[in-house]
Amino acid sequence: MANTQSILAYFNSPDQAEKAKQGMLEQLDLTDETCQIDRISAQPGDATEQVINPINASFSSHATLIENLSPTENSSGILLGSDPAVSGMSDGTGMLSGRDTLLTVVCPADKLDRALQIIEQNGGQH
Repeated sequence: MANTQSILAYFNSPDQAEKAKQGMLEQLDLTDETCQIDRISAQPGDATEQVINPINASFSSHATLIENLSPTENSSGILLGSDPAVSGMSDGTGMLSGRDTLLTVVCPADKLDRALQIIEQNGGQH
């Protein structure tokens, strides 16, 4: 595609993103290869599969207890400890938005405004 524009749009759920994607496929005549939906997270590593008792259990970091994550390396655990969800410290910037679904779209530049409207109509933020 010549003269294209990329859009990264964030949604609260995969259903919202799928609805926006379908709207773009139908209204903008895009193909399935130009739209992709992914789940994203600020935290690396996998969720722990066990219940951890902080009194008698060994755990790698405070983030493991609070966010139910198992950091892949020690430095990740330290960095996760600074997350407002773990530390309880927040400055009110709204970083914890709940928008964990990413819709990536590559569309012709002349259809950009309509694509952004479809995203917003379906609850997305770009």
